[in-house]
Amino acid sequence: MAQVQRNGDARISLEGALKFANIVPLQSEMAQLLAQETGPVVFDFSGVTSVDSSALSFWLCCQRKSRELGIEITAESVPEELVSIARLVGLEQEIGQ
Repeated sequence: MAQVQRNGDARISLEGALKFANIVPLQSEMAQLLAQETGPVVFDFSGVTSVDSSALSFWLCCQRKSRELGIEITAESVPEELVSIARLVGLEQEIGQ
């Protein structure tokens, strides 16, 4: 199970397994949370326990949605597994690594 929740002002926390089975519901929740923001937002990955390639897709969707809304997002405490996946496909710059 994975969760995405607002954690104070301008901060969204991700928790649990960011894997294919959990991503679709998370995208909807993430879009709702981002729609409530007006300025820069930090996505905190410190509570993420595991990832697969769909976690990278989720992050890219977060970026697309934030651009649509005109807000900037950054990632912190990105799991090394996610960094490795991004590196493998040449997208490490997309997660700030």
